[in-house]
Amino acid sequence: MTELSCDICGGRAERFENADFPIEYRGLRAVARNLSGVRCLDGEDCGEVLFDAASAHNYGRLGGELVSRRSSMWVGRFDASASNLA
Repeated sequence: MTELSCDICGGRAERFENADFPIEYRGLRAVARNLSGVRCLDGEDCGEVLFDAASAHNYGRLGGELVSRRSSMWVGRFDASASNLA
């Protein structure tokens, strides 16, 4: 078995499959499930994660959904305050 190393710090890394990763954006939370890739085992100083292509797409999509939800919340507040000005 080939030993993997982290592309960022050079430390030991391992392949993972079907792992869950929490995502948080400005108070909104979600969990991206069943992701695969490689992670650095030096989590205290590095902890870099490199997802495979499908997992990167899913993680990015879910993160984008959180950003959109947060933006919608902000727009809703802006629209409500603007209607009070009329």
